[in-house]
Amino acid sequence: TQLAMSMRLSRKFRKATGLHIPYKRPNDPAAETRHLYCANLPEHDSSQDWRSHPLFPVCSEFGEVETMFLVPYKPVAYVTFVDEGSARKACSFLRESGLSGKLVHVQYAEACEKRPGEPNPAIPCTSLSKDLVVEGLILKEDFLSPEESEDTLNQLDELEWESSLSRRVQHFGFTFDYATRRVNTLKTRAFPPFLLRIAQRALREKLLLFEPDQCTVNEYQPGQGIRSHVDTHSAFEDGILSVSLGSSVVMEFRSPDGLSKNVQLKPGSALSMQGESRYKWAHGISNRKSDLVDGKFVQRCRRVSMTFRKIKTSPCKCEFPEQCDSQLAPIPKPRTVQYTDGTELDPLTLLHHADAGDKEPEIERRHVHEVYDTIASHFSETRYKPWPKVAAFLQGLPFGSIVADVGCGNGRYLACAKHIAVIALDRCKGLVEHATEKAVIKGALSIGDAVSVPLRSRAFDAAISIAVLHHLSTPARRLNAIEELLRLVKVGGRVLIYAWAKEQGSESRFHFSNSDEMVPWSLPTTDGKDNVHVQRYCHLYVEDELPRLCEGISYASVERSYWDCSNWCVELIKVKERNE
Repeated sequence: TQLAMSMRLSRKFRKATGLHIPYKRPNDPAAETRHLYCANLPEHDSSQDWRSHPLFPVCSEFGEVETMFLVPYKPVAYVTFVDEGSARKACSFLRESGLSGKLVHVQYAEACEKRPGEPNPAIPCTSLSKDLVVEGLILKEDFLSPEESEDTLNQLDELEWESSLSRRVQHFGFTFDYATRRVNTLKTRAFPPFLLRIAQRALREKLLLFEPDQCTVNEYQPGQGIRSHVDTHSAFEDGILSVSLGSSVVMEFRSPDGLSKNVQLKPGSALSMQGESRYKWAHGISNRKSDLVDGKFVQRCRRVSMTFRKIKTSPCKCEFPEQCDSQLAPIPKPRTVQYTDGTELDPLTLLHHADAGDKEPEIERRHVHEVYDTIASHFSETRYKPWPKVAAFLQGLPFGSIVADVGCGNGRYLACAKHIAVIALDRCKGLVEHATEKAVIKGALSIGDAVSVPLRSRAFDAAISIAVLHHLSTPARRLNAIEELLRLVKVGGRVLIYAWAKEQGSESRFHFSNSDEMVPWSLPTTDGKDNVHVQRYCHLYVEDELPRLCEGISYASVERSYWDCSNWCVELIKVKERNE
């Protein structure tokens, strides 16, 4: 129905703009209210006064119109009359006669608490942060003239774009690795003359402190953005320049102290990040199709950004050690731990005694299973948001698929795709209890071990293992866990595996120097005194380690491997049964 369409429109509008349509479906479908939802209207400019809309004089003939809400970029409006009788007369007329020769779809609506045009704090509005100064942030709005901007964009489009990401990119000088947020030291194509001219101008105007030798060009379609981040300290020198082409966008800067500064980047503008703004403040662009700037909507179009940087060849010694990957101390080797049986030793020495045939190696029992039994509730509080690519994997499965989530933790992936059924298990009883609250299917959770899964073979269309494999202490047990996942799925079934990476992203607070580490977990105490620190065993995977581990499995193929959320990941397809 048209009213159902209005509800979907409300969700799309909220996703695109961060605002809410201040109307909703009436609780009583038969109710006649003083609010009308009108669709299939003539085109209009939503930024203009609503009284200029052609619907206003027509509605005014039937009574006093209190207000109208024009949905930006949609042929939709909500009309609020002073009384229900006027709304009833207008509704009957519009249904019969339409507007400007077009049929108008009309339904009754109900007002929400939000007022039309009320800004939502969640959406960047540059007028709210004009007075906030970010040290070292320089914006030059007329860096390139409109003619220069258009010519630069045309020259970039004549060059080859890479499409390996969700957005198209180009690299010059050196290739930037989005997985590790570092630079590939192998040189790629040289700067073309038009980019060299831009770089030289930026140097002359002191928008760059060093002559750049690396440039990344990103293309953003409406709705695309980039997550908040600080460019890796050890990868680049001080001074990063972003030049915008095509369309404007609002970029948000956030400090570790919680301050927020929103900056509109117009076409032809140059944004220079130096000092504190480069090293301390994270910057990002939200995924939406319009921005709210000084109380008005600005629709996004295709935008291309050119980011100029200078490669750094020595460790960073900036004044912001808490954000600096060079100055972050590696995970310290744990001191000896005193166990309940009276023994006292370095936990990693247990690793040397782990045997491939052990049903439960001592290091896993003491520093994985017992640890998670202890921290289950606190751990669950920190794991609430699904990783986007894992959710996308599940959401992309065919309707009615049955999925095994082996090592489900607190169950954050149990309900992120409503068209599939998820059967889940975890070794930790406390986490399974937390996961039960999220389970869509009653009884679909159990306690079980990843290396000996108590589920039927060939019963599933897909299986996932998220952040489990790095807790297994021997190569044989890791391989066994992968084979168990493949045993569960049918031929043609898909398997997704995530395991912690040695190469952590810039957002991680860890810096690993070894492949096997004891990673501390700080557990708050009930009396509010000093936290209790427990040690978790983790094996940190390096690039290609997971694919190599899977290569020996003849009945499966590696579809792709990638880095995501500080994990190395593989997707497998089961091509035949194990014994065929």
